[in-house]
Amino acid sequence: MAIKNSLYVVGATRGSNKIIYRKQYTRKNGGFNRALLPNPIHYYTTQLSQLPIKTKSKWILVNCCFHQDRNPSLSINIESGHFKCFSCNAKGCDILAFHQLRYGFDFITAAKDLGAWGHG
Repeated sequence: MAIKNSLYVVGATRGSNKIIYRKQYTRKNGGFNRALLPNPIHYYTTQLSQLPIKTKSKWILVNCCFHQDRNPSLSINIESGHFKCFSCNAKGCDILAFHQLRYGFDFITAAKDLGAWGHG
């Protein structure tokens, strides 16, 4: 099984504005498939209990799960999955980045946990 490695920029950072480079792994019979990631509104509803199920705006504000938070400071785009905390500066570009930050997974483990890795 041939594996091709290449570097790409990941938008998930916590507390700094550094660019993080990760290896992208692709295989002939599988690998990462972004189309298999869950819908952001479904994912965030199951991950954050205080998330309102219905909202008129695509951006919502909830309590941050990355630090102790009394007031809502985590802004989430429920259409694209982008998120940013205005207190601890945790941010990312999709639910995969959120899953990595929340559970401390690497890219492949997070993709497998979300069901977006290894399908042919």
